[in-house]
Amino acid sequence: MAASAKDTLIQTILVERDGGDEICVSHGLEGSWRLDGATLTPHTTLATHSSNEQTILLNKGTGGTALAYMTSDSDDATYGAAYTKGTPRHFVFTVEGTNRVFTKDNCVELDINEGGTCAALDCTVTLRWVYVRG
Repeated sequence: MAASAKDTLIQTILVERDGGDEICVSHGLEGSWRLDGATLTPHTTLATHSSNEQTILLNKGTGGTALAYMTSDSDDATYGAAYTKGTPRHFVFTVEGTNRVFTKDNCVELDINEGGTCAALDCTVTLRWVYVRG
């Protein structure tokens, strides 16, 4: 069955890793799909801190265009906030347009960066895709 303009795909990724890891995820479907939303739900609680923090970046491809990020860095007045167990945090995209459109050969990289001696951030990341064209 071919995708239609109203199709939506929800992907859920379980992340159980320490900082310094990268995970690449592809929707794997024919046609072009726009990354419409992304949410992180922590399985642990991490307070904000200026040097012991976890930052998660979403990139288009490995080390590619930065799409969005969130952090527990207390020095980041825009995106810095605690991760509270079971409370979703929504990524705020910093790019629009074709930067958020992916084919099955593209991946979204979850780039997990640990600052200082911060504990691992086990979490679930949910990606929402909307079909753009075949």
